[in-house]
Amino acid sequence: MFLLSELVQFLNEKHYLVQEAKIENDVKIKRFASLVHPSPDALCWAKKPLPAESIPEAAVLVCLPEQEHNKERKTVMLHVKEPRRVFGEIVSHFNPEIHETGISDKAIVSPTAEIGENVYIGPGTVIGEHCKIGNGTIIDANVTLYHHTTIGKNCHISSGAVIGADGHGYVLGENNRYQKIRHMGNVVIGDNVDIGANSCVDRGVLDDTTIGDNTKIDNLVQVAHNVVISENCMITCGALICGSSNIGANCYLAPGCIIKNGVMLAGENRVDMNSTLSDSYPTHNTTLVGTPAKPMIAYHLQNITKNQAKEEYRHHFADMSNDLKEYLSSILQDTIQMNMDTVTEDTLQTEIPSINLLQIIMALDEKGIAISFDKARSIRTLGDLIVSIESGKDRA
Repeated sequence: MFLLSELVQFLNEKHYLVQEAKIENDVKIKRFASLVHPSPDALCWAKKPLPAESIPEAAVLVCLPEQEHNKERKTVMLHVKEPRRVFGEIVSHFNPEIHETGISDKAIVSPTAEIGENVYIGPGTVIGEHCKIGNGTIIDANVTLYHHTTIGKNCHISSGAVIGADGHGYVLGENNRYQKIRHMGNVVIGDNVDIGANSCVDRGVLDDTTIGDNTKIDNLVQVAHNVVISENCMITCGALICGSSNIGANCYLAPGCIIKNGVMLAGENRVDMNSTLSDSYPTHNTTLVGTPAKPMIAYHLQNITKNQAKEEYRHHFADMSNDLKEYLSSILQDTIQMNMDTVTEDTLQTEIPSINLLQIIMALDEKGIAISFDKARSIRTLGDLIVSIESGKDRA
């Protein structure tokens, strides 16, 4: 429980509010709630602008700057640029997670293991010989750490994870029978790494399998032997990283993607959902799509200089037919929650996230408007998208 005034003070200290918050009554906020189940004592958040009649009857709504008010609602509107991220920080600040410490009496920990301070090891977990676990790390129930595994500080290993088992390494021996290759490498995990439930990280054959600081691995991910994952990567559910591949820093692997064995992926790249990266990719800042994965569009759009003239944007938009404008507006509403009823200088400069741009291009293709890969790679803003759509081009 906390007061609205305390919340506003916190957001002001973080410089998150883009409009001054008007507080008439310093209400108590007792719970966090979704838009589906609001209440007068709850804090809600909205990722996109809501129709005025859909504003929840809540104590507070964390929302985008363009969110309009509903005079019939007592809901206090707190306008921020990134509601989802700000909501997460509010939760962490006012309802912090309690970090349990200690070793469960139902865990099995080798006497040769080195356990840091403020570590938690849950029931059913097995810590093998000569493992090292850094300060503040949480290892949930039923985790297995094979011998000589090293985990850094402030990591979180979720239930069912297996770290340090041998990889799938075999050779054909006598009588054409497979024989196992002994794995003599280890697993070394950096600081602030999360590994999700039922994920596996195999030890190396000779060299160590390594995971860099602040990398986040989702549930049901396979990291094979000798893999190197650099710092601050996001590896989502079902991703398969085959043996001896190398993932650069700040990469994003989408659900179900596959990185072929021995492939090197440079930093600042995204491999899209269910795509297969079959060849090394040394270029930065690209979204790779398909099987085999090919470069599509930029990943970090904010790092690219805008080089299209605003007058050209307006010219192309003015030439669009009304039905195409309406269709494009409906697509934008579904993907990036943007209203195209009024095109301004600001909206033309709005950057389109790469994953949303893929959805927009696919939707336009269904309408008979084809945008080539080369043109798609040059699209960074809404204005670029409008320039790429020549009125009536390839339309049925």
